Amino acid sequence: MVMPPVNGFEEIHFRFQHWHSYANFDSGQVQIQVWDAGTSTWGPWISEGTAVSGVSAVWTQKDVILTAYAGATVRVGFLHTDASSGAGAGWYIDDIVISVF
Repeated sequence: MVMPPVNGFEEIHFRFQHWHSYANFDSGQVQIQVWDAGTSTWGPWISEGTAVSGVSAVWTQKDVILTAYAGATVRVGFLHTDASSGAGAGWYIDDIVISVF
């Protein structure tokens, strides 16, 4: 997707509803990959925002600011890391919205 442009003090907000239940040392992370038109390749995955861990009692909104990618062609990913021997229910995501404020 091509991220929208911004002017002045505007910010790009990547928002979604989520619910999670992670065991110790497990987490979820929003990641971004940028298209490099000069080399016609995707760059490395970059973690953005704070990682999700623990257990949420209800669905909540997560807001990750992606202003640094204004005008860029990007891929957005959700990295789920299972680093423990225990098992949680995981990370559930819904209602994704990209807005400029």
